[in-house]
Amino acid sequence: MDEFPMDQMVRYGIFMVEKAIRLTESYGHKQYVVILDRHGVQRHNQDLKFMQNFVNTTQGNYPERMGLVCIVELGWLFKIGFAVVKN
Repeated sequence: MDEFPMDQMVRYGIFMVEKAIRLTESYGHKQYVVILDRHGVQRHNQDLKFMQNFVNTTQGNYPERMGLVCIVELGWLFKIGFAVVKN
């Protein structure tokens, strides 16, 4: 059983996106930057369903707002997968 329902987690994520939008607008900017720190994330402790739902929701509703996504400390499997996809 999941600790938090998926819809609740996605709603919280959207709340944070909207908070970031308000903050960036207060400084005169229109886009925000996402820094995703994957330190310590392994296959057994990541939530791919949440990430898929959250990314789909933000892409569908805020496509022009996300300026940059930086992913820190990628695992070796992700690096290999990304290398295959980008080529």
